[in-house]
Amino acid sequence: MTLKREYKPTRGGARDLARDAKPGDILYVVRDISAHVAPYEDSKLYDSYKVLNKRAPLSGPWMTDGGCSVVGLLHHYGTVYSQKPSGMRGLTGTRSGPTDRQVAEALTRSHKADLAKDRREPATAGGKRGFFR
Repeated sequence: MTLKREYKPTRGGARDLARDAKPGDILYVVRDISAHVAPYEDSKLYDSYKVLNKRAPLSGPWMTDGGCSVVGLLHHYGTVYSQKPSGMRGLTGTRSGPTDRQVAEALTRSHKADLAKDRREPATAGGKRGFFR
């Protein structure tokens, strides 16, 4: 079935979301931002979750890339949307950018390239001897 526009945090909504969500779908939730923690931030921001091709171990609904099942999104955040909420900014650091692992791998590759470059070049410029040579 196709996704509805929104799923309410009820038993029926949870049942419908578990039935309708398929791997690859993107679901959106609205998060309330505390004015005490971020006084200059918008009071509500949306966050996105991609449905993975993996099921929850005991309950069976599809899992999301946030480590929560699609039904768990309803329990934690309330209403779940199948389209981006209009007129609302996304939460900073949404999952559309590189993951922490991808950033770490890129830094490791960069560091290895720098080390290889240092090995090819002489340790000191101008033919002077280094302190420990």
